[in-house]
Amino acid sequence: MVKPFVYYYPLDLAEPEQGRLHASLKRLERLVAVPPVERHCSIARLPRSAEKGVLAALQETDLDIRSMRVAEAMAREIGTLATSDANTSLIPRLVVRCSRGHPLAKTCLAAYPHACWGLTSCKVLAVVYDDREVALWHEVLHLVGAEDCYELPDRGPKCSHLRRHLPCIMQYEPIEGEVGGKLQICPENAERIQRVLNQITG
Repeated sequence: MVKPFVYYYPLDLAEPEQGRLHASLKRLERLVAVPPVERHCSIARLPRSAEKGVLAALQETDLDIRSMRVAEAMAREIGTLATSDANTSLIPRLVVRCSRGHPLAKTCLAAYPHACWGLTSCKVLAVVYDDREVALWHEVLHLVGAEDCYELPDRGPKCSHLRRHLPCIMQYEPIEGEVGGKLQICPENAERIQRVLNQITG
């Protein structure tokens, strides 16, 4: 059985919020499995056995160093995922959900003021401090290969969907993540996600 590729950790959430977080990520998992992406991406809670090492890595204040420390901790505590290339492996990704007032959120906002809802660093660690499902999904999709569909500083559209006035969850302020049982994502990002998930074999 293929190990989860994305793990989540609720940093300072109450029990009901933790339940909503789990349900939302399982819903995203199901949506990624059907068109337009049509790939399997297992998402699971960070195992208790890995919490100490990962939480220690999250204490680092520099965002890039923090991501590197988290990557090291994830590889050490959980292991890597086998790929179709015998010479390479993939480090599992981590999404942390916390309140906007948590020190982790504050360091993200201080470094990147435009990251109003969440931030993904080095494609390994996502920190989400907004309670909207679309904000969570946007950052998790970064972890599996999606790119932003906007240009800074004007936040103008960058993908074929947005240029045709169609919704894409990777736009600057996503409004809808799913319509009619389908993930609202541009073909460019669907393809990027497929390329990443295609590598995983076990």
